[in-house]
Amino acid sequence: MPADFDAAIFGLIVADLLASPMDLRNPPQPGGLHLVDSITLATGGNAPNVAVAMARLGMKVAVSGLVGKDVLGEAIRQRLAAEGLDTSTVLTTDQAQTSATVVAIEPGGERCFFHTAGATALLDADAFRRCIPLLARCAYVQIGYFGLLPALTPHLGQVIGELKRAAPNVKVALDTVKIRTDVPEAAIPFAVAGAAAAVEVEALARSWPARITRVIPQANPAARTFPIEIDLDNADHQLLPGMFVWTQVPSGPAGARLMVPKDALVAQGTEKTIYVVRAGPEGPPTAVPMPVTTGLEVGGEIEVQAPDLSPGDLVVVRANERLRGPTPVILTPARGAPAAATTQPAGTTAASPS
Repeated sequence: MPADFDAAIFGLIVADLLASPMDLRNPPQPGGLHLVDSITLATGGNAPNVAVAMARLGMKVAVSGLVGKDVLGEAIRQRLAAEGLDTSTVLTTDQAQTSATVVAIEPGGERCFFHTAGATALLDADAFRRCIPLLARCAYVQIGYFGLLPALTPHLGQVIGELKRAAPNVKVALDTVKIRTDVPEAAIPFAVAGAAAAVEVEALARSWPARITRVIPQANPAARTFPIEIDLDNADHQLLPGMFVWTQVPSGPAGARLMVPKDALVAQGTEKTIYVVRAGPEGPPTAVPMPVTTGLEVGGEIEVQAPDLSPGDLVVVRANERLRGPTPVILTPARGAPAAATTQPAGTTAASPS
C-alpha cells in the first residue's frame, strides 16, 4: 500500500525573530533604544526548514513537534499550513512557551543568537508516540536535532522500534548512519570506495565490518588529511549521531603481514626490539633479542619486519622490558593474547623469563 505522505519531519520547531541591522559591537546602553529597519518573524528549526524545502519541491510532507499555547506557536502553525504542510502532529503545551530565537543581524550579514529552548525541552518519548499514527503513514521519517532533544534522545531507539513495528516499511533517517573520519593523504591510494573497513563504538561495546562508501576529494591543508565516509546499517537504531567511533581502514597495499602482539615490542629510543624464543641446544628455550621495523597496527597487534622472523615464532610478551640479552625462559599461557608471530590472529602460548 503506498504511503499517504512522502515524508514527516519530527523535531525542533522554532520561532525566529530577525532584527536587522544591528550594531553588535556597539550595543545600546542599559535603558537605551536602538532603531532597526525591520523585525520579522520566520519559522526555524530542522522540522520546519526541511519540511518547507521538501514541500516546495512538490512533495507531500507532514511536520511534527511541540509548540507552546501562545501567539508564536499559533503563528508558526499558520505559516506551516500556508506552505501546504500537514500540521496535525504539531502538538501544543501550556507548560512552556514556543521555542524562540532572536537573531541579531549586522549590516554585513554577521549574526548572533539569543535562544530559549521553551517547549522543545519537553519533546519526549510520549510526544513521539502521539505522532506515530501519522508517522506510520509516511514513506520516510527524519528526526533531529539530537543534541537539542534531551528528553527524547535517551529513548530514541525504543520509540523508533515502536514506529517500525507499527509500520515496518517506513524508512527512518537513522536506518543508515554516515560515519566520517579523516585519513592521511598517504593512505588515499588504498582507502578507496569499496575497500574493507571496520567500525568500533566503545560506548556500545560493539564492532562492525564495513566498507568505505565514499572519499571526499577535499584535503584539510593543515593536517594533510582527507575525509572518508562509511554508510553503516543501523537497523536496531543503537548508533546515534555524535557518538565517538574508532575506524580501521587500509593504509597500505593488501597482502599478508607478519603481526605480533603490541606487548611484544620493547622500545628504547628510536630502536624497537622483540624477544624471539629459540630452542636451546641442550638447555631451556632462550629469548633472543631481534631488532625490528614496525608497520601497521590492527587492534592489539602490530606489523613487524625482521630477516630472521617467521610465522609461528614465539615471542615474549611479559616482563620483556627487563631483558638485556639472550635469556632462558619458561613457556606459560598467554592469557588470551596471541604470543606467536602470525599472519592471522592465532597462538595461545607466551614466554616469560625464568
